[in-house]
Amino acid sequence: MRIKSIRSVCLLCCILFILLIAIPVASRYHQTHESNDKLAYYAFKDMFTEPVEVMYFLMYDMKLYKITSNEEHRVSFNLRDLKKLFGNDGYDFTDVILIIHNHQMVRYFSFQDADVYRRFMEEGFTGNFYMYNELNRKLYILRWHDKW
Repeated sequence: MRIKSIRSVCLLCCILFILLIAIPVASRYHQTHESNDKLAYYAFKDMFTEPVEVMYFLMYDMKLYKITSNEEHRVSFNLRDLKKLFGNDGYDFTDVILIIHNHQMVRYFSFQDADVYRRFMEEGFTGNFYMYNELNRKLYILRWHDKW
């Protein structure tokens, strides 16, 4: 009986650690804001018609790239392949002015979204990183609080 109570205490301590330390530290670096960017909202809201997650990259000259892995809750890609795709047309991440992707249900950016955004910025991306939520039909933008 004592072993079960020790396990329960350990589990409770782990949960408290995550709630009190890990989540606030991670959220320090990014925050989701509802966006008032009506142009981006109206330009892209009708483009998310598939029941899968899709990511669009808009270049400075209005060329649009669409990537998807046909999965409901993520877009899987290799950064090297994406750079090669852009490079074939003479672009790189400094030419991207807007990135937008959709979430079917969740109305916040995932930790994976924040990590991808950071990696794009390391490659030279300086534009806006949006997420369109299909459930409430709102547009959200990721903002960084701190440098990493």
